[in-house]
Amino acid sequence: MKKLRKEQWISFGLFICVLGIVAGCTAFRHFAGAETPQGGGDLNVLAQSEGETQQVSPQVKKSLPRGAGAWLTAGVDFPVKSSAEKARSGIDSVLDRAAEYGAAVVFLDAIRSGEAVQAGSLDTLRYAIGIASAKGFQPVVCVPAADVIRIGKDGITLAPEVLSALCQNYQVEVLLLSGWRELSFEPWGAAAVEKQEALTNAVQQLRSAAEKAAPGIVFGVESSLVWSNEASGTKASYESLKNGFADIKGWMEKKLADFIYLSSASLTTDHNVPLETAAAWWNQAAVDTETALYMEHKVSSGLASEENGVLPDELAVQMGIVAKNRAFFGSVLDSISALEQAEYGENAFVKNYLTGGVEKGQKKRQKLSILKLYRSQNSQRKKDKAYIPRHKRSRNGNHLQMDKKVKANPPLAALHILSI
Repeated sequence: MKKLRKEQWISFGLFICVLGIVAGCTAFRHFAGAETPQGGGDLNVLAQSEGETQQVSPQVKKSLPRGAGAWLTAGVDFPVKSSAEKARSGIDSVLDRAAEYGAAVVFLDAIRSGEAVQAGSLDTLRYAIGIASAKGFQPVVCVPAADVIRIGKDGITLAPEVLSALCQNYQVEVLLLSGWRELSFEPWGAAAVEKQEALTNAVQQLRSAAEKAAPGIVFGVESSLVWSNEASGTKASYESLKNGFADIKGWMEKKLADFIYLSSASLTTDHNVPLETAAAWWNQAAVDTETALYMEHKVSSGLASEENGVLPDELAVQMGIVAKNRAFFGSVLDSISALEQAEYGENAFVKNYLTGGVEKGQKKRQKLSILKLYRSQNSQRKKDKAYIPRHKRSRNGNHLQMDKKVKANPPLAALHILSI
């Protein structure tokens, strides 16, 4: 009898131990975030620590590049009316310079009339895709909408075979249909609603053609900064929905686009289209529809004028506004060549700012807030001491010391892929 009672106590003890282990594992999984939806844990902590507008990243269904970007145009950012060797050298050079500006994603604008731009015997698009991938960038192939969409007096006609051939021949991973404002609806006298519906059907067919030619492709569309003034409470002179008949929000809701490229950020002095208002509106729309966003910054024109004040500060403020909204996967500089040409002192103003310098003769002390966009929430600055990652920099000839208490993160040019 005593032996039986002992075995019962042993069994009961083992049972209690098992229950304790299960409960402990469950608690650990909960507090460690193992049951948090992918892409939501660390990003939410960062969002809350920086006081961001939207604290939840969109749960996009495909892997998309997250990081700063650069738009590279054939014939502008690298030569094409030259020998193949000069074109290769130009592409290599501009990609190296893009890395110096902190870019991780490159938007390759090298298609004209449905074909890749040639430089002598060189296929510039194929070479740029290959070398960009080898250097660690995520290449995005930009296809002008006018190359695959035609508008006549009888309506819209498509050339899906052109898009299919490009996607298949170049093994495109990420594609952007760009240049929607170049489409002219004047020849077609239909009602606005009919035009919007026809363009939506066109996008649906083009996406289907791209996916068939390149399964798993990430498909994006360009949009103006304002979809609808009525919806966003803005006063823009151009609205994608009303003027371009592009129902971008509707495309997002119908899952016709994995990401939206917004062209381009408004100046912070623009009271008709406040950037904070526009960015917050797009952020909410993106979160609701599980879509990613990229914001273009017009350094080639809007920021390249001294009338806009302290240019690096303007760019930093713009990017800071964008970064508050987690649906934005990155800010994109619209031209590397424009940065090289807009020089104040010895260095291009944006490059000088992004790498921690200050223009010669500039009296106002710069706040290096743009660097904050790509640091973890643990990065800190000492009061009145600028933190410059990885290297010592000179400011007007005076060396700045690194804050040794703060560990430098990987280079900004490192490619970050968010897998959802």
